[in-house]
Amino acid sequence: MGRIALLLAAATTASLLSAGEAETEGPKKPEATVVVESKPTPVDIHNPAPTEGLDGIQLREANLVNTEDGAKYMSNVLVRKRFVGDRNGVISGRNSNSIQSAAALVYSDGLLLSNFLGNNYNFGPRWGTVAPEEIERVDLIYGPYSALYPGNSMGVTAWITTREPQKLEASLRLQGFTQAYSDEYGFSRTFNGFQTSAWMGDRIGRFSYSVGVNHLDNLGQPMQYATLLASATTTGTGPTATGAGHDLDPTNARRLVLGPTNLEHTVQDQAKLRFGAFITPDFHVAFTVARWQNHFTRSSESWLKDATGAPLWSGRTVIDGLTYNLSPSSPIFPFADGTEATTLMGLTAKGKLGQSWLLEAILSGYQVDKDQLGSNTTAAPAGAAGGAGQVAFQDGTYWRTGDLKATGEAIGGQHHLALGLHWDHYRLNNRVFNATDWRQGTLTTLGSRFAGQSETQAAYVQDAWLFSPTWTLTAGLRLERWKAYDGLIQSGTALGTLAGRSESAASPKLSTTWMVQDSWSLRLSVGKATRFPTVSELFQGSLSAGSIVNNDPSLKPERISATDLTSEWTLRSGLVRLSLYEDDIRDRILRQTNILVVPNITNLQNVGRSRVRGAELSAHWVELLPGLDLQASLSATQALTLENPRYPAYEGKYMTTVPRDRASLVATWRPRADWTFVLAARHTGDTYSNPDGTDMNHNTFGGASSFTMVDLKANWKLSQRLTAGLSVDNAGSARAFIYHPYPHRTYTGELRWAF
Repeated sequence: MGRIALLLAAATTASLLSAGEAETEGPKKPEATVVVESKPTPVDIHNPAPTEGLDGIQLREANLVNTEDGAKYMSNVLVRKRFVGDRNGVISGRNSNSIQSAAALVYSDGLLLSNFLGNNYNFGPRWGTVAPEEIERVDLIYGPYSALYPGNSMGVTAWITTREPQKLEASLRLQGFTQAYSDEYGFSRTFNGFQTSAWMGDRIGRFSYSVGVNHLDNLGQPMQYATLLASATTTGTGPTATGAGHDLDPTNARRLVLGPTNLEHTVQDQAKLRFGAFITPDFHVAFTVARWQNHFTRSSESWLKDATGAPLWSGRTVIDGLTYNLSPSSPIFPFADGTEATTLMGLTAKGKLGQSWLLEAILSGYQVDKDQLGSNTTAAPAGAAGGAGQVAFQDGTYWRTGDLKATGEAIGGQHHLALGLHWDHYRLNNRVFNATDWRQGTLTTLGSRFAGQSETQAAYVQDAWLFSPTWTLTAGLRLERWKAYDGLIQSGTALGTLAGRSESAASPKLSTTWMVQDSWSLRLSVGKATRFPTVSELFQGSLSAGSIVNNDPSLKPERISATDLTSEWTLRSGLVRLSLYEDDIRDRILRQTNILVVPNITNLQNVGRSRVRGAELSAHWVELLPGLDLQASLSATQALTLENPRYPAYEGKYMTTVPRDRASLVATWRPRADWTFVLAARHTGDTYSNPDGTDMNHNTFGGASSFTMVDLKANWKLSQRLTAGLSVDNAGSARAFIYHPYPHRTYTGELRWAF
């Protein structure tokens, strides 16, 4: 924290800070003028990587319910959103899977939203700190080709820009949604929710402010099902049960399905304040604070009935003439109650130095003020009401980041320079206590504790050299020093400390762009990047009745060598991009969970070498036909594990949950000024959940299926300030799984008032 304070103080003292990137028109006009804006420019005009973006109007014309929906139709990305209000919405790109949260970067106005305390579904970006109503635009940057970003950019970097008031502005949005869910076992139910959002801002002379609030209340469909393998019989007798479903698991083994679990009811509130001021015309400062809190409950239902029709939850029972133990080591029907409260704070300062230089400092912090999760260890129905269980805490966990960047436009007439320093610090503090009553939080003994810290210091330089009217050469280098320390693993009877360690990395980048014609460019980019292990990968394991997670404090960093060849054509009414890429990943950190054994066992391990090859085709047209805009993409990917010394059987197999093809389509038709119709489609191809490729049955709970979903929306402008919308997501109610069942047909109605 002290290092960043010094950086910020030094920049402020020099009166050099500002709000935007410089602009230039290339070698023909070296006299650059730095424009001071109040927010970072989403994408540097000399960025050496493929990019894509949508503005707030385009996003709201489609169905923008949660913030992460802003990326769901963009090229070759998948947002793992399991239900409306899912706080674990991991975004994955070219070379990462749907639970590799640390292989992507997400920023909002330069403040880090990515949760790099871990690298799985529990550490998704903190989307909730940005309300959908405040979004101005969303931009994506593909691959690790810019020295300005750390190695977590190896997949994709998402940059959210929020609205900036230029006068008194306000908006209010009301949404209601309903999902008609039914599964192949005969379970059918309607799940409902609603969301309200308000935003207001103004600019008064040199000062500006904005304030927003968001409230969401929703009940999601089952996230999992209680299952038993049909061959897992035991001796003994018990009551005869009926009502179980039957199917095949992802490996085509026969299993019983006993009922839905993890039906989550979530209630979320967000409030955000941003205040900015131009201290001088060339010096801007801004302060942002966002508060997000969530209370959620998870419930389960048993389909098993005894002879009297009463539900069966535990113990030995006879199903189809065979005896099963419903609770071999833990409740097969879980219940949970959780509360979260977090605070994001950020300070930015920006200003000019001379006519060509711009300096920018960003200091941010994300604090977990409260994170408490109680769950049952006693079988239902008694365990659902309380009784013996566990309560987990992550209060006191946080991360801090700081950046100081200087950019110079048209230096020496031909160079666009970027120089920067970066610092981040992560602290994990996870405790699990046994409880006599998990709902009341009546704690007894410590069950386990995991703690640790990590820190990264980095410096980078990047130069875009426009050495001719048609050629640009961009070279960059990022130097990083990382360390992890204070690792601690504690059980109820033993305490272990883990030795600290450090690593260094140098990540060179090189790109060349050729303007073949005024409307056609070719760019070849190569880059190396390093993704250091997260604190939880190093230090957080777990041992409970239901699962075992084996961490590894000796994990090596992931190292990627990436190549991209992109051709872009600017058309009369649009833009077409074709990108060919290859990523060579050494020591990829793989999280493998065997859900077919009880307790489940998860191991964190380095995979020797993986390779991803693919192609992306993306196109955007405005007024392709009168009143018709079109956005479309198609990608094909081959992601293979080439070397895995620990598990040679995985070699030559597909990387887990990296689909072989993706596609999207958004057609927006405006027949009149007061009507807008949107047809959108998103497709994800086949993939595997198991690294050995044994899960051949993809379209079932626990599998990773292909799917094609069609979304529809109609917007009617009732007056100058009032708009009504009606949409349906997954109109065909396609069934899809990425381990969890995805939402079925969901209707959303909304009213939005703005001035």
